Amino acid sequence: MGMPYYATLPREDVGRQITARVQRYFANTRVGEILAKQRIAYRYYYDLGLNWAGWGTPGTTNMMQRGGEEGELALVRINHARSLVRNQIAMISNAKFDRRPRASSDDYDAMRATEQCRYALEHYTQSGGLEQLRIERIESASTMGEGFTYYGWNPARGKQYAADPGTGLPVYTGDVEAQALLPWDVIRNPYRLWKQQLDVTIRFPNVNRWILAGMFPEFEDEILRSPAQTIVPFFVPVANAYDGPTPDDTELFRYFHLPSPIKGLERGRQVTVLGSGIVLEDKPLDINRFPLVRVAEAGVMGSPFGYASFWEYLGIQELYDNLQSVVATNQSTFGAQTIAVKSGVDPRPIQIGGGMSVFVCNDPERDLIPKQLTKSPAEVFPHMQDLRRNMELLSGVSQVDRGEAQGDRQSGSALALLSAQSIRNASPYQTSDVEALKEEGQILIRLLRAHANRPIAIGISERGQTAYEKAITGHDLGDVDSVDIELANPLQQTTEGRVAILQTFAQLKIPLQPEQAMEVVTSGRLEPVTDGVTHEGLRIRLENKMIASGQTPRALITDDAIRHCREHTVTMSDTGRDDPAVQQAFIAHVEDHYRVFYGADPEQDKQSGLYRPRLMSLCGLQPPPPGPEEQMGPPGPGGAPEGAPPPPGAGPLPPPPPGKEVPLPPPGPAAGPNAALGPQAGLPSLPRNAGTGSKWTPVTGGGTPV
Repeated sequence: MGMPYYATLPREDVGRQITARVQRYFANTRVGEILAKQRIAYRYYYDLGLNWAGWGTPGTTNMMQRGGEEGELALVRINHARSLVRNQIAMISNAKFDRRPRASSDDYDAMRATEQCRYALEHYTQSGGLEQLRIERIESASTMGEGFTYYGWNPARGKQYAADPGTGLPVYTGDVEAQALLPWDVIRNPYRLWKQQLDVTIRFPNVNRWILAGMFPEFEDEILRSPAQTIVPFFVPVANAYDGPTPDDTELFRYFHLPSPIKGLERGRQVTVLGSGIVLEDKPLDINRFPLVRVAEAGVMGSPFGYASFWEYLGIQELYDNLQSVVATNQSTFGAQTIAVKSGVDPRPIQIGGGMSVFVCNDPERDLIPKQLTKSPAEVFPHMQDLRRNMELLSGVSQVDRGEAQGDRQSGSALALLSAQSIRNASPYQTSDVEALKEEGQILIRLLRAHANRPIAIGISERGQTAYEKAITGHDLGDVDSVDIELANPLQQTTEGRVAILQTFAQLKIPLQPEQAMEVVTSGRLEPVTDGVTHEGLRIRLENKMIASGQTPRALITDDAIRHCREHTVTMSDTGRDDPAVQQAFIAHVEDHYRVFYGADPEQDKQSGLYRPRLMSLCGLQPPPPGPEEQMGPPGPGGAPEGAPPPPGAGPLPPPPPGKEVPLPPPGPAAGPNAALGPQAGLPSLPRNAGTGSKWTPVTGGGTPV
């Protein structure tokens, strides 16, 4: 075609192309249809009326208004539809999730980086308002079909890091900022699915021009002269043509294009543009993806737009309000007693008093005649109940989930089934929410890795509150790039569940201090109990890394020696099996644990035969059963087994070797038919401790070495 791809245009031309494409987006017919639905839903949800020309229209939820030529009509709105949406929002957002960064490998560096990422995500979840942004996304998706959150890096946020040597102005560490977006401020290709979008433009309609001029001082004049608003979509609710942004505000666009094989876009592109088309910033895409997440209850097939069930019962809501107004009109306007009075008779109308409606008429039969001018049809009231049930059916939220009392005829199983059906109907919606949480974690990690060159402070939560601050940089996050979303343990959400967790710890014989138990009960966090195990696991991985490089870590008496040695054997099951340096480092380190754990010299135990069973037990392996010779012990003087009684007349036993205990004398003469066979005949052989190689004795209980 000879025309260059607009996203590859030079800086001086690309800004005008971006703003022109935004104008065409709002003029698109398909976009207009979606925006019309979103606008009606927005105004009904917030009780702003349905008049497209302004906010204040007859009929509101905060008061009963009068309408008609003489004020004879009572206009009432009962926004049942909003109540259904609020219950849907609560049902989706009630599920609590934990963000778990996924390590790229199982070595120490990757696991340590994963721990730093977990600290960062917990910090932004608790202190950065991520949970509130999640609720705002779900609320927008439930009412207008889509919910978006934008994430960016603000260099003016964070703590003061230093002072600029030239100007003396403070220099800040910078930090992540996030904000909710309305669906009509995310401009995309209306004929391509959301997952297939190559580029998006985000519209920020009200940006303070003075702050913007401070961020881009080289464009100060252009920013201060820029128009307050260049695009006024037809759906923006305004009371009159003069309403709009204040003179201090201006319109800003941020354009993002994903990396692609197109020449010039191999690293993507992001452009910051004024509404007038002036480019303030042009650089490669810094996080390799769009810096925003999207939630949708459902999608419109063949388009990138979302769809909300709220739209389906807005018509029912309008009819419901009309019927309520009819009943209110009949009861409030004509509900007071009305009488007909014959002309010229008493009581005169002036004597009736206020509150009654009086008609003067001639009736030959009676002087005073009670009148009922209007009466609401009986079928109106059941029809209104049917409309409510239809709205509930279309919303997919049952009465059980709304907390309404049920009849006595419904059992607990039936109520549980109704609740389960509501949750099952919302399953695709919850899937979209979980995917957004995953993407959110990935974006935060990538932003920190790309921009956190200076240490930024994050709060480490312990004991249910922020206990201390930790400084991290983007380098500390390693190459972690994936985040798993796990459903939070429901036992941790209630006091009864936390007590059950403590009982499980006691059954597993996990060491637990009183202060740790109190932390679990009061905060629901398990880190006070599990942190020690987790950190020791990281230390083991570090030692595995050292062993694999031929280094010999040092063993301490406080180490869990059995766990260390068991997990160190993983190194030998891989490439270390054929590497002499790794073998030597492994054996030296394990024998160091052996020395500390048993308090014995491995070389001496090799001579006595204890080394092999002890080492195998230390590494978590089952020692082989002892052979017949090992059960009787090594031969003693004269060929008799060591520990056997001396033959008659042999004299006293020689002194035992160093480190050996004197064998216990045999019991007294055995009575019975085996007495002639010797004092040991007929007695069972004593068991042997597989870990220490010692025989059990009545005196030491198993500590006598052989």
